[in-house]
Amino acid sequence: MSHSPPVPEANQSPYPLQEPKHDRPDLPPVLKVADQPAAAPALPIGTIGAVIGLGAVAIGGAILGLRLWGAKAKPKPKRKGRRKQHG
Repeated sequence: MSHSPPVPEANQSPYPLQEPKHDRPDLPPVLKVADQPAAAPALPIGTIGAVIGLGAVAIGGAILGLRLWGAKAKPKPKRKGRRKQHG
């Protein structure tokens, strides 16, 4: 097809081609961020570091404990050899 089909003028798109202007009421004055004190973090950085360190030590201790005192591999049962019969 070399051309598009004719479109009636009354045909309107369900989606507007341009966004309509928004009527905004007067906005309150902007507060300066520097005038307000900064909020303290929920957890200090040192506390977070201590929690991570203790977790690493606990995991390392669990791994080491399982290696040293955990279930040991069962030794293979020894095969009993046939006794030689004299006779």
